[in-house]
Amino acid sequence: MLILEGTDCVGKTTLAHKLAKRLNMVYQHLGPLPDTWSDEDYIHLASINAVRDRYHLSEVAYSATLKNRSCRIKDVKVLHSTLILKYLAFTIIITADGPVIRDRFDEKRELFTYDEVSLVNETFKLMLYYADFKIHVTTDRPDITDDIVERICSAYERKRKCITEWADTMRNLKL
Repeated sequence: MLILEGTDCVGKTTLAHKLAKRLNMVYQHLGPLPDTWSDEDYIHLASINAVRDRYHLSEVAYSATLKNRSCRIKDVKVLHSTLILKYLAFTIIITADGPVIRDRFDEKRELFTYDEVSLVNETFKLMLYYADFKIHVTTDRPDITDDIVERICSAYERKRKCITEWADTMRNLKL
């Protein structure tokens, strides 16, 4: 499972479609989720292998930034670790410079204001610890290139191999 995280207007959807096509995976966009969702719901949904445009970190970032939203995730570190170990989750966080977001924001109709999107972008910069792959979009490098797609796919395959080997080692130690 690949998870793309970042605020509106940074290129997540464009990249998610490219990765889904390249890896022959299902594309899934998660928008605002029901108030009843919990950590367990994220884990259950992870059983469907897909390229996810938004997931658990978006819930945390938007909740932390927008004062009128409360976060439904109880423990993001445990949830993130579970997604990695159980479903081989690979997280890509995309951030962008303010002018890039401004230009793209003016072209789209978003759920949030430009100021809110900018604040969430800054929150994602603080969450880079959770990223397996980081992309920062600038006015000098505004597009997601085929080279970036290939680098992500290579890094994803390396991580899958390492976690699978680790899991096999852990199983063998229990024998």
